[in-house]
Amino acid sequence: MLIIWDDIAAMDAGLTSVPLATQDQILMDVRAMVPLGAWDVRYLQAQKYLAAHLGVLSERARLGGINGGPAGPVTSESLDGASRSYAAPASGSSTTDPSFALTSWGQMYSMLLMMNIARLPMVI
Repeated sequence: MLIIWDDIAAMDAGLTSVPLATQDQILMDVRAMVPLGAWDVRYLQAQKYLAAHLGVLSERARLGGINGGPAGPVTSESLDGASRSYAAPASGSSTTDPSFALTSWGQMYSMLLMMNIARLPMVI
């Protein structure tokens, strides 16, 4: 079974504005990144969470959030009239990509990823 963008939009109505070409690219990427063989029964759920995460990041970039301004935690410093701002490290687990902390869908995907890693067989 394949997910379609309507599945993603049903989870987050804000993602209905993602351009069609971007939707198609996200779905192709997600299908390659979250294969059935590595995920077993949770693969559709993982695909949906990851697609929604990428959709939110895409919309932020399209609307100027990532390239045109801050998209995550920002730290600022000032000294003698000069100031600078930069991205602060995302909080959360250091065992997954910190960008997952930027969206609630990324956080849910990260949680599933950790559950999936925990169930893999270990050789001692």
